[in-house]
Amino acid sequence: MAITSEVYKSNAELESQLKRLFGYDKFRKGQQQVIEYIMAGRSVLAVMPTGAGKSLCYQLPAVLLDGLTLVVSPLIALMKDQVDGLPEEVQKQVTLINSTLDSDEIDRRLSQIREGKYKLLYAAPERLRQVPFLHALRSRGVSLMVVDEAHCVSMWGHDFRPDYLFIGNALRYLCEPVVLAMTATATPKMRVEISNNLGCQFKVISTGTYRPNLYLESMIVRSDEDKLRSLIHLCRENEGSGIVYTRSRKKAEQLAMLLRRERIKAAHYHAGMDAADRARTQEEFMDGKWRVICATVAFGMGIDKSDVRFVIHYSLPGALEDYYQEAGRAGRDGLPSRCILLCTPSDKANNTRWMHQGRVDADLPRQCYKIIRELTLDSPFAAIHSDDLERELDEEETKVRVAINMLEDIDLVRRHSDIPMTMTIGLTARGMQYGGDELAEFVKCARLKPGQRVSVESIDLSHRADISPYVLEDRLLDWQAKGYITYWGSGHMMLIERLPAPRDSKARLNDLVSRYENVQRRRIDEIYRYAEDRQCRHDIIANHFGEPPINNCHSCDVCLPSRESYEQISRQACPIESSLSDEQRRSKIIETVNMIPGRVGFTGLVRVLKGSITSHIKRDICPNFGIFANLPKAVVERCVSDMLEDGSIRRDDSEYRLIWPADK
Repeated sequence: MAITSEVYKSNAELESQLKRLFGYDKFRKGQQQVIEYIMAGRSVLAVMPTGAGKSLCYQLPAVLLDGLTLVVSPLIALMKDQVDGLPEEVQKQVTLINSTLDSDEIDRRLSQIREGKYKLLYAAPERLRQVPFLHALRSRGVSLMVVDEAHCVSMWGHDFRPDYLFIGNALRYLCEPVVLAMTATATPKMRVEISNNLGCQFKVISTGTYRPNLYLESMIVRSDEDKLRSLIHLCRENEGSGIVYTRSRKKAEQLAMLLRRERIKAAHYHAGMDAADRARTQEEFMDGKWRVICATVAFGMGIDKSDVRFVIHYSLPGALEDYYQEAGRAGRDGLPSRCILLCTPSDKANNTRWMHQGRVDADLPRQCYKIIRELTLDSPFAAIHSDDLERELDEEETKVRVAINMLEDIDLVRRHSDIPMTMTIGLTARGMQYGGDELAEFVKCARLKPGQRVSVESIDLSHRADISPYVLEDRLLDWQAKGYITYWGSGHMMLIERLPAPRDSKARLNDLVSRYENVQRRRIDEIYRYAEDRQCRHDIIANHFGEPPINNCHSCDVCLPSRESYEQISRQACPIESSLSDEQRRSKIIETVNMIPGRVGFTGLVRVLKGSITSHIKRDICPNFGIFANLPKAVVERCVSDMLEDGSIRRDDSEYRLIWPADK
């Protein structure tokens, strides 16, 4: 019998289980309310900020409920961290299935799930497209489906993952268990979209976005050079661990190197690193070897480091949702922490350029549909390997998946559960005796004989047996469970069905792409307005997520402007020499060239004169370092160029065209 809220109807009873299993004396805000609804058989959408304890909302019910709890999680590392962090008594009832496991180990774990060994299972959303996985879960009985990072289900969201759109189909296959959808970032419109795409009527429980221990700041600086100065100052000024977010992998590496040159213990992290290097860097940051981690958005989801004292956004995030989620990784222990957004006037244009580089325009789904149409000339179904499609289109996996989703959205194709490339089938003696007419007809079409096994392509077998390809594998698994056949599938492929093309399909596609671009552009406008606005920053975020207004938060640079402004930082950084005459400037340049031990090129000299953070020569080597810090870079470059042209200083003939005084 499943345990319901009738059993656990008092605070004391639930708290007793909380203490016994997890060692906590009290629930955090919202946790008990979510758990009570789940135990009563109600589906819940929990909107709770980073660090609010969302995981406990399903971990406790998973142990108490009779059936299996399935957690759909987008990251393998996140799954492992969740499992490793569980108490021993709970951990022995938990397993995970992901791409790091070989097929034999996956089969072993699925068998144990059928037998009821586990109460809690973590899996990636793409696993839901594999029929053997779902079949094993249905055999066991799923009591609770948990959709972590539920905002990923929205095509118009800031972190869309196409495989999340199949979760609704999986829920129907699993006989519609109770659903707990969880996210830290769901606007009112997003909440409706999550409900529609998952096909659930949710009880929405939101604990609010306001975290008073987070001091939110926006620093508008004049240039990238000023941004670098601010970054170094902030990393020195703030004690404890910090995360610096940037948009590109290259920039993450450059910033970490720059901070190390300034004697700040910093490392970089991004998706382009080897998996072992990423894991080691993360572990070293968690253990305190690195004080600052310079990272792309690949770092953070599931990073359970409670004492991050500051988060700096060096690059403008792609959306206000991104900013809130990433900034929220500071201060998970409830202690005061800083969240600083660094912004230059050119950042909005940079984000717009990145948006255009990463967008899916109408041409990609058109080319994708052309390939699908060629593969479905003889049949509406095609089994396609994603690698082949990516290679044919010369595009990355995510864009190809989004393109297929666009074709689904305008009713040109339908993507079903994945099917194996090859099906290997054998007929058992039990099947010959008890299988019935339907199996007998299938055996005839498949040309099966007792004691022999046949390997055949899935689509071909579907045609022979006159069974739809999206139904075939489920049928075979049912027969295997009854002992009628032996079955094994290999090489999973996408099953695409081409639908009759609507007359207005071209207009639908153009409208879809246009809407997609407008949403992206609106996001850029929203985050840039947040950076520039002088309204309470916590209130801007609360309003964006449909939460009650925050009045005079005392936790942002608008309501309590007690932090040093960038102008104060800048004035401390370098001397002011902007009042020098042209002749005095020329004299200072010659003086600087003479001071530099060894030689520099044109760019290196300009960096020394401007006091550039990226210069290898600093004030301890050249006293004139930063002498023209308050002059525009273009003015300094022009002055150096003029002096090279009139011979006041000269370049040698080496490969690097080093600069020397005129009277070497």
